[in-house]
Amino acid sequence: MMEMFVPESIKNFLRPSLQNIRRLRDLFIVCTYDFQRYAKYSGVFRRERHIPSRGAWLTKEYHVIEKGLALPQPRPGFGGERIRRLTDMATKAMRANVCRSEVTLAIDALQGYRDFNDQNEIEPQTWLEQVLETANRHGIPHTGAPIVEIMRPCVDASKSLDFIRSRRSVRDFADKPVPDEVLENAVSAAQYAPCVCNRQAGRVYLIREKKVKDLALSFQNGNRGFGDITPVVAIITIDQAEMLEPTERYQHWIDGGMFAQNFLLGLHAQGYGACPLNWSAPLSKDRGIRKALGFIPDTETIIMMVAIGALKDRYKVARSERRPTSEVMTII
Repeated sequence: MMEMFVPESIKNFLRPSLQNIRRLRDLFIVCTYDFQRYAKYSGVFRRERHIPSRGAWLTKEYHVIEKGLALPQPRPGFGGERIRRLTDMATKAMRANVCRSEVTLAIDALQGYRDFNDQNEIEPQTWLEQVLETANRHGIPHTGAPIVEIMRPCVDASKSLDFIRSRRSVRDFADKPVPDEVLENAVSAAQYAPCVCNRQAGRVYLIREKKVKDLALSFQNGNRGFGDITPVVAIITIDQAEMLEPTERYQHWIDGGMFAQNFLLGLHAQGYGACPLNWSAPLSKDRGIRKALGFIPDTETIIMMVAIGALKDRYKVARSERRPTSEVMTII
């Protein structure tokens, strides 16, 4: 069969359209993958029965009290039906003996809410008294202190800003170990990143074992030339089970980015270097690394990897020039 001759001019005309069709196909595939994962593993459809999602829901609801009491002038009796719903959720969780830590914090918030209303001569609500009595019977402690007062920190702004600006992505590590304490401190710093309704869905897997490191890095395409000598590789994830609404479909990426940034600054503050490794990976690699490593739960979204190492006295970094602030800032 003779091959059909197509003039080069027509090929050149059609090529961009064919490329766009392929891109549209690939976009549809990855968006479908994300949709399926969010529908299956988030708390949108299972927050009443899946324990981590149920705990996240409790956290979301009791945090309403914490935020309300932290306002300059809280309104007595605020929250109404939403707080009554929290009491029902906490009662059911106590009876089922699940989400103990979240229930403890919820009861603490409810005690603080009741004390605030008492101080403002609001009639005690029967449903609120009942849940506190139930907590006493279940041996759940409550201090009634869902907010704390702190002193304004004494910060040298110029030094603090210089510190933040001095963080660079490092690929030129010293041949020295990274102590466990350094990693633990960095994770602790990550935990103080803002997160939706204080749900704290961030997770970190720290890999020292060379075979496991090499296996993990084989799925990431931006570590050539330094990945094989990196002392520690972190995999940062967010548990989608703690995302509860359809509107939170992007929230795990947002929370994960802030969590990762605090982790990087935590390493930098201790004098250690790190390089975030992009995880804009195709489906085959996202599925492949989960199967190969075996320790990342299906509910968790991989945000990024991070190469971590000690710093040399002098080391090279990419210039990575930043745009002028005037190009990215608009004051209205």
